[in-house]
Amino acid sequence: MANKKYVKKGMTQRYSRERSSYTGYIISALAIAIIVLVGALSSCERVKHVEELEGYTQTAEEFVEEANLVDIEGYHVGTGLLNGITHARFQVEKNGQISTTIDVTKKFFNIIYTNEYGNEQNKNLEGKVKAYKRTYKKNSDEKTHYYYVIYTTKDKVNDLGKLK
Repeated sequence: MANKKYVKKGMTQRYSRERSSYTGYIISALAIAIIVLVGALSSCERVKHVEELEGYTQTAEEFVEEANLVDIEGYHVGTGLLNGITHARFQVEKNGQISTTIDVTKKFFNIIYTNEYGNEQNKNLEGKVKAYKRTYKKNSDEKTHYYYVIYTTKDKVNDLGKLK
C-alpha cells in the first residue's frame, strides 16, 4: 500500500508540475502579447506624418489643371483639425464630372481670399482651384504630392472644428 500511495503522490506531483509549467507558458505568452500590443499602439502616436517632409526640398512644380469648386451647403471648402494638423476638404467639378471629396493637409493647400485687399487680381478666379504636382527630394529619395490653390471668399470657408 505504501507503494501505491507513493506512485499516486508522484503522479499528482508530476501533473501539478506539468500544469504549473503550462500555466507559466500561457502567462508568458499573454505578457508578450500585451507588451507587443502596447508597443504597437504607442508607436502609432509617433508615426511621422507626410506633412513634415523633414529634410526634403521641393525640386519641381508642374501645373496640372484648373477646376470649379463645388458649392456644398453654401460653402466651397471646409477646414478643420485632424491629429493636430489642419486639413481642407472640398470637391471640384470639371467637364460635368464631380470629384470625390479631396482631403489635403496644410502643407499642400493655400486658400486665397479673393475679396480681401490685395487679392483683387484674383477676383476672376473666385470659385476655382488650381492643382499643381510638386516633387520633393531628399538624397536619392523622391516624393510627389499635389498642391492646391483654392480661390474663394471667407464666407465660403466652413470651419469644421475637429475632424474624424
